[in-house]
Amino acid sequence: MKKCLHSLVALFFLGLAVVFSAACKENAAAYTFSSTPVDGWERSDVLTFPVDSVTSEGDYRIDVSVRTSSARAYPFRTLWLVVGQQWKNPAEVRSDTVVCRLVNDDGDPDGRGVSLLQYDFPVDTVRLVSGTCGQITVRHIMRRDILLGISDIGVKVTPI
Repeated sequence: MKKCLHSLVALFFLGLAVVFSAACKENAAAYTFSSTPVDGWERSDVLTFPVDSVTSEGDYRIDVSVRTSSARAYPFRTLWLVVGQQWKNPAEVRSDTVVCRLVNDDGDPDGRGVSLLQYDFPVDTVRLVSGTCGQITVRHIMRRDILLGISDIGVKVTPI
């Protein structure tokens, strides 16, 4: 009887864990990262993120993520990016400038993490029809040609 009770309790908690893990997952249509070159991210280096065809029509939020390395500090408080969108079915081209504030007013980093700090910034909201595919490009427009300290750039496309 005791074994059966222990098995039922264990099964209950296992089921509860499965339900909570499924509820916490975001249903992103695309979420990928691309590493920047180790010797520095040049202004001419464009990072490209393909977006496979979306499964359902609706509004989608586009976010860009920036990861900085604590091994090689990023020397500025902000990062300016140009985020381009090229969609097919129907054809549409967009471009946004995103100002990524990486440090707060006290001079402390606002990112999450330890050896890599991650920052997430909203870019745009776009309406996509089912079957739409495309690509998102990211490049920096800082005055310095080569940026050190940026480790990865990511793009997330999430249905709203």
